[in-house]
Amino acid sequence: MLNIYQQNIIDYYKNPRYHYALDDYDEMVSEVNTICGDAVTIYIKKQANGKLSFSFLGEGCAISQAATSMLLEDLNDTDDIEEIRDKINLDYVKSLLGIPLDNPARLKCANLCIVSLRKSKILGI
Repeated sequence: MLNIYQQNIIDYYKNPRYHYALDDYDEMVSEVNTICGDAVTIYIKKQANGKLSFSFLGEGCAISQAATSMLLEDLNDTDDIEEIRDKINLDYVKSLLGIPLDNPARLKCANLCIVSLRKSKILGI
């Protein structure tokens, strides 16, 4: 079963969803993992209909990039800020990845997107 999740992570790493800079974004938040050098920059746009759009640019390991891609795919086109806030936590990201994150370095990589999004003034976390 673990192999299926590993294949999913590799797919999101090689074919990231929402991997571009949004045009005319309202906010940009970034974070760098100083241990390994992984980086993500997340773009947030509040649409006229109240929904939020997310995209990102980044580089680094499969865990950091796949976690960001998976989380943003799940958050995109949502207008419920409380729902978004509830999902911006390590337990939720770990459930998306579906693999054990058994060491601090892997946890820090998975947490990169969360740390970035918690800087958002739009989300108010």
